[in-house]
Amino acid sequence: MMKISLNKKYIAAIIAAIIIVACALPLRQFLGKPSVKFLLHMSELTTPKNYTTEEQFFNTSPAKSMGVMIYRHKNIKSNKYYLIVHGLTPQDYNHPAMHLLASSICDATGMNVIKPYIKSQTKDEHNLVAALVENIAFAYKTLNEKIPGDYRAMGGCIGATSMLIAFERVPRIIYPKKVLLFGPVFNGKAMLDFYNKAGVNVDFIVKLAVSLTNDIYNENEKKLIQKAFNAVKPGETDKNEMKKILGSGLYNDLLMLKVRNSEFEDLDLSRVLLHNNSFPDCEYFILHSANDSIVPKAQGEALFNFMKKHGYYTNFIGTEIFDHSANKVTATGFIKEMKYLINFFDELFKGDNEL
Repeated sequence: MMKISLNKKYIAAIIAAIIIVACALPLRQFLGKPSVKFLLHMSELTTPKNYTTEEQFFNTSPAKSMGVMIYRHKNIKSNKYYLIVHGLTPQDYNHPAMHLLASSICDATGMNVIKPYIKSQTKDEHNLVAALVENIAFAYKTLNEKIPGDYRAMGGCIGATSMLIAFERVPRIIYPKKVLLFGPVFNGKAMLDFYNKAGVNVDFIVKLAVSLTNDIYNENEKKLIQKAFNAVKPGETDKNEMKKILGSGLYNDLLMLKVRNSEFEDLDLSRVLLHNNSFPDCEYFILHSANDSIVPKAQGEALFNFMKKHGYYTNFIGTEIFDHSANKVTATGFIKEMKYLINFFDELFKGDNEL
């Protein structure tokens, strides 16, 4: 999930950079901009405080219920809701970056944020994306029925891709007004090619994820793989920790494993997005990290170029500050990108600021 992590020794330089960028406006006015507040929260230079959380469960049928965590601003009542969907992660909706993202959007803009309880893992290796799509579509339709309002949405990684597919299956009248895609997958076959060319250099969570249901491993090995997957923390996966959990033999086997998945090989957003003749009344924003070792930036760029070519309203920014789940950034990088990130989030939040 989207996160900024900064080395503390750079904080003074970054604050100076913010003041330099702000010189065209009074400092107080600049720091009050939703985009700036959001970026400062996400960099953990400031802490979101003006929000409350409430857990709700909806009975959708005698055998099925859905849980959500709702973030609301302490001082503002809003009819706007931001749905956020995670990617493939052991923590699912409990990922700390999900909480930071939700609280930052709520505090910075005054909009409500909804974090549905969607599980990203499945026992069927050929059903990962299909299950996510089904769950997201179900959650979105349910939320529009139970909590009607003006919706926006944000998804990360395979969650972003699954979210776009899911939205093709909901009535146009409830399609979100804006969609933010962080590190989306555009073409699954190209992704697998990237993984296999990267070999041992691809983030180890990829090897774990595709091995969870692989029939070449026995039940004991699958239990170890599941244990290792559950132990993955935000940021680059610690291979030494993985080796301790898996043992040298299984670890080395996974390290050299060729990544294969028939569902990913068939995944192609160009076919999905051209399925309907009419475009939804929606603005799309794509943000992709240049440092992303799980979904390369080329995937986000390809999606942007495709959508732009076919008439979608879309905006793209590549960045070295945001990473796939967490990263370290220099003050120089922060200064260089600050202005462009502010402009990007100014456009995203335009007309939605409730403060």
